[in-house]
Amino acid sequence: MRYSATLILSFLLAFVARGQQDTLIIHFNSNESRILPEDSVAMARLLKARSRLISVSLSGHCDYVGDDRFNDSLSRERVKAARAWLLARGLPDSIFRDIGEFGKRKPLNDNGTDEKRSLNRRVEIVFNSFIPPASIPYLEAAFRDTAHLSGRKNIVLKKVTFYGDRHFPLPEGYSEMQELRKILLEHPGIRIEIQGYVCCNAPDKDGYDKDTHTPDLSVQRAKYIYQYLISHGIDSSRMTYRGFGAAYPIYPKEENDEQRTNNRRVEVKVLKQ
Repeated sequence: MRYSATLILSFLLAFVARGQQDTLIIHFNSNESRILPEDSVAMARLLKARSRLISVSLSGHCDYVGDDRFNDSLSRERVKAARAWLLARGLPDSIFRDIGEFGKRKPLNDNGTDEKRSLNRRVEIVFNSFIPPASIPYLEAAFRDTAHLSGRKNIVLKKVTFYGDRHFPLPEGYSEMQELRKILLEHPGIRIEIQGYVCCNAPDKDGYDKDTHTPDLSVQRAKYIYQYLISHGIDSSRMTYRGFGAAYPIYPKEENDEQRTNNRRVEVKVLKQ
């Protein structure tokens, strides 16, 4: 029996610079994986800020009743239900990161009462977001610069760099991705090509992506920005993406980690003003 429909919503600030982490715990009736109406309300409240989401993590849990096999399966179904609910409301599949199905192995308490057991029947949803900056003047200025708009010169997204051998941006890059989205929304006539790059390789070589297990890391980096913009309201017909491997490095000699990081980048070519 479910005694408490309490929703535990905590705001844990500064998981990265200018970042925010919102943890929502939703609960379930005994032996069920159905999302309850009151939990849907709380989930919908957090989704109002979906344009700032970086990633979502899910972990499923059960009370102590039943064996491990049953509870592992039930916690898996609870995670699937939460994920399906979020997907149905517009979150892209690529935004989900860590998925955990823990059965009864990580209880919040000793399961000593019905109410305690109801609190252990849960899915913990962690929403990682960024706090938008007041402005990033140089990016808007770059788009206004007629030399950029009419010439071949690319706009470098200075803050959008990537983890080594992965196509996921470092957390500080999301503020600039959001600024790019804002510019594209405000100027619907702009068409762009998103260009991805890698470091630490010969100019005619691409990198190996540890996430997709494919030798096209620069393409995957450009594609990630492309898919991010689509999932945040930019029409795909306005954008293309390409990978250039290690060509055209900002720092050809790559003498330190900072220079290697800056070569792991994305640039934007304006195709049409």
